[in-house]
Formats: sequence, C-alpha cells, structure tokens
Amino acid sequence: MESSVVLSRQKTLAAKIEAQMRMPLERLYSNPIPISEAKYKNLQVLKNLFDPQNAAYYDSLLHDGEIADDLHQDLSESDEDGANS
Repeated sequence: MESSVVLSRQKTLAAKIEAQMRMPLERLYSNPIPISEAKYKNLQVLKNLFDPQNAAYYDSLLHDGEIADDLHQDLSESDEDGANS
C-alpha cells in the first residue's frame, strides 16, 4: 500500500512539472545581451572543439570589451565607490 501512495505522489509531481513546462515563457530582454570580450575570446578558442558547422554562431556573438568579466574587479570597483561616498 505504501508503494502505491509513493507512486501516486510521483505521478502528481510529474504532472505538475509537465504543466509548468508547458507554460509560455515571458521574454525578459528585447535584444541580445553582449558577452564580455574575455568570454568571446575564450569561445573563439573553444569553438575549435565543436562541430565546425556551428562556428558561424560563435563568430556572430555580440560582445563588448567594456563589460567586466571578473567578479573581483566588479567588487573592487563597488568598494571604491563606497569609500568615495
């Protein structure tokens, strides 16, 4: 009897998950978000490991050299801003 209760709960959970997966997704951004220059350069190296048919995708990624790629750099800049206030 216990196993039938567990099985029933699993089916209920699976049905809830399936229902959530069918919900339409809301678009959060209207345009692509650029990646950092460092990430772009890393992907250019790594794309040699991927299917060559996908190289154009990695070449076309929007990137910006001005985006901070290092969490520590971001944090240190925040600390400096706080110290200057």
